[in-house]
Amino acid sequence: MPPPILVLRRNTRSLTRSSSTADWRTTATTIAGIASVLLVAIGLIYTNDANRKQQQLSLDQKQSALQGQIADRFAAAIDQLGQEDQPSNSKLSVRLGGIYGL
Repeated sequence: MPPPILVLRRNTRSLTRSSSTADWRTTATTIAGIASVLLVAIGLIYTNDANRKQQQLSLDQKQSALQGQIADRFAAAIDQLGQEDQPSNSKLSVRLGGIYGL
C-alpha cells in the first residue's frame, strides 16, 4: 500500500510579505553600495586634483628659486667684469671668472 500523501498549503500572504521586505532590503543595500562607491570615486578625484596642484606649486617654487640663483650669478659675474681697482694680474683672473660665470 502506498504511503499517504500529505498536501501542505502555504500561507501566500506571509510569503508575499517576507519577499517584499527582502526585496526592499536588497534594493536599499544596492543603492547604499552604489552611493558609497560614487562617494569614494569623488573623493579620489578630489584628492588627485589637490595632489596635482600641490606638485605644480612645488615645481613653480623650485623654478622660481632656480631663476633667483641664475640672476644672482649673473649679477656677480657682471660685478667681476666691472672691477678695475685691482692690479692687472688679479683683474684678469676676476674677469675670466666673470666670463665663466656668464
